[in-house]
Amino acid sequence: METTEESRAKARRRNKPNASESAAESMALEGADDPLERVERWFAARSWRPFEFQREAWAARMRGESGLIHVPTGAGKTYAAFVGALAHAQLEPELKGLRVLYVTPLKAVARDIKLALEEAVQGIGANFRVEDRTGDTSAHRRSKQKLAMPEVLVTTPESLALLLCDTDHERHFKNLDSIVLDEWHECLATKRGSLLELTLTRLRSLRPSVATWALTATIDNVEEAAQAAVGTDTKATIVRARLPRPLVIETLFPSEIDAFPWSGQLGLRMLPKLLRELDPKKSTLIFTNTRSQAERWHKAIREAKPEWAEQLALHHGSLAPEERESVEQGVKTGTISLVVCTSSLDLGVDFGPVEKIVQIGSPKGVA
Repeated sequence: METTEESRAKARRRNKPNASESAAESMALEGADDPLERVERWFAARSWRPFEFQREAWAARMRGESGLIHVPTGAGKTYAAFVGALAHAQLEPELKGLRVLYVTPLKAVARDIKLALEEAVQGIGANFRVEDRTGDTSAHRRSKQKLAMPEVLVTTPESLALLLCDTDHERHFKNLDSIVLDEWHECLATKRGSLLELTLTRLRSLRPSVATWALTATIDNVEEAAQAAVGTDTKATIVRARLPRPLVIETLFPSEIDAFPWSGQLGLRMLPKLLRELDPKKSTLIFTNTRSQAERWHKAIREAKPEWAEQLALHHGSLAPEERESVEQGVKTGTISLVVCTSSLDLGVDFGPVEKIVQIGSPKGVA
């Protein structure tokens, strides 16, 4: 027969927290009251070492500044902006409701971002709820959010604009502390960007003290972009990091140049050359400019290489959320290595290193 103490020990083993929860719990026990100290301890618990640009961004946010973080893709921009916002919100734990707003241009990345933000919230022991609100969010979830907003909300420019149309929108944003604008270059000089800038102006009128941090990896007019993000009445702080990102670029040309080489078959005459460049053992994204083009190329590759069927997938914005999430998860775990896609996979979906990128036809923009 088990003793009471043995039973308790078994219960503790069954309810053993994960690594993030353990780190957060140990921080609380050690009395780490400084939010940035909690962050440093969480990074150390994960065997991570913050980049200097991340520490620079955190310190700038703690000083109440707004600005733009300009670093290469995959270097840690998300945590550079969000962790600083999260730490600053912890300075006023008595304030309830929405505290940090994370705006992303594509709903396809919202789920991955939400998971990354949840990990940070748990890691530093913040008692914050993280949710997303996009076109894929159910009506039931949106109704619950209107009654009680989460402390951290991941959303798109359009969903944010609709939320501001709610009759009770002033209550939703009255305690907003920080706004993070992901992939800011995708919004500049577009109708969506104009909508977002108007929305940001409205939010600042409701909460003048709110700080705004934009993120980008591919932009040249950094100063102008930063000023557009923070508004005309605020001085923009720019955080940069020059990390090496070696690239190997190769161009495949048709054997014969016709007057209109892309007409009719959307470039499918180049399929044999493309197949010679693909390797199912290497993680590869094959970008097309339209959804119909993605469908055609996916079908052509699958028919030419039926043995690749398990490693080959399709991803674009018209697919059901469950299908997109399944493909993203497959790339993360390595079960899927070849994805024919549109820009739905171009804006920061959080998966492991991609070894090769293929762009079919001319890209829509230099960035």
